Amino acid sequence: MVSVRRDRRGGGSEDDADADTDDGGDGTAGDGPSTPQDRVTETTLPGTGAAGDGGPDDSGTASAVEESGAASDDIYGRAELYTCIPERVTRSLFEALHANVLMSATLRPFDVTEDVLGLDDPVTMAYGPQFPEERRRTYAVDGPPLFASRRDEPDVQRTVTRVLEDAVRMTPGNTLAFFPSYAEAERYHGRVSAGTAYLDEPGTPATDLRERFTDDDDGVLFTSLWGTLGEGVSYDGDDARTVVVVGVPYPHLDDRMEAVQRAYEATFGDGTDGDAGWRYAVEIPTVRKTRQALGRVVRSPDDFGARILLDARYTERAAIEMGEYAVRGAFPPEERAEMIDVDPEKLQFGLLNFYGDLDAYDGNPPTP
Repeated sequence: MVSVRRDRRGGGSEDDADADTDDGGDGTAGDGPSTPQDRVTETTLPGTGAAGDGGPDDSGTASAVEESGAASDDIYGRAELYTCIPERVTRSLFEALHANVLMSATLRPFDVTEDVLGLDDPVTMAYGPQFPEERRRTYAVDGPPLFASRRDEPDVQRTVTRVLEDAVRMTPGNTLAFFPSYAEAERYHGRVSAGTAYLDEPGTPATDLRERFTDDDDGVLFTSLWGTLGEGVSYDGDDARTVVVVGVPYPHLDDRMEAVQRAYEATFGDGTDGDAGWRYAVEIPTVRKTRQALGRVVRSPDDFGARILLDARYTERAAIEMGEYAVRGAFPPEERAEMIDVDPEKLQFGLLNFYGDLDAYDGNPPTP
């Protein structure tokens, strides 16, 4: 599984090769990664197969190679060879045990988990949401599809800003806002004027930031969904009431990610259309991260909160009009059934009614 880039621009460094790699952020489906000129996809590395064969070696590894040089023919670069199919490691571990119990709120789809971990004919059980339905709401906001190519459009930024401000104003407590990248989180941290803003930045300790945020009562935390605050962290009760996932947070679709996709396609696909590589390596992990972020609120039967998906690709309409770009179908059926499609300007009324019915406001409710 090889991906090679040659750069003959003279004086260029490998850091120039991809400008959009700030934090593993979205290379959004349909846009494709940024594509330097003179990209070459044939080379031979020990253990990776013949040049350009497009298949992984027997150990399920993928390799990404970058080569660059000055005006001369001198070549320098970096090569990665790494295991990207967990089954190569986990199958023998599970087979050595008498029995295994795997539990998570995001194991589905089971067929993908079984393949990736190397589980043979497991017994599977799925339970829907266990807490009272009337204490949670999930909104799919029919705003602009936030493809990377559209994020700099003024109208798109105004719509996203307005929805975030409405969510913060109508929330009786703190709001979590997850973005495809730290750069997008920083962008809207500078635009949203409602609430007390907290910005999570790459390379900075998150513990103190989280404590300051949860000690507040009208805070809004801007962070990347691929950071440390969206998975394995609980925001109980008043710590956070509303969570917003802005966009579909696909990983950055660079040479490395393309190599991983090809490794999954070669291992689990039928060799016809490449769907397995996309589904196993990109779509399912992205939807899992999104579902994990939505699960940061409503942590007990007595808790309550709202979850907001801000992108047209989450709506029921997208499944009909946007084809393969729609992502609603990748959610479990009981979660899809709870999604309420709403226009951007009407979200504030939905939140007002939801929190008002729960007597969640301290004093008079906010005015739309």
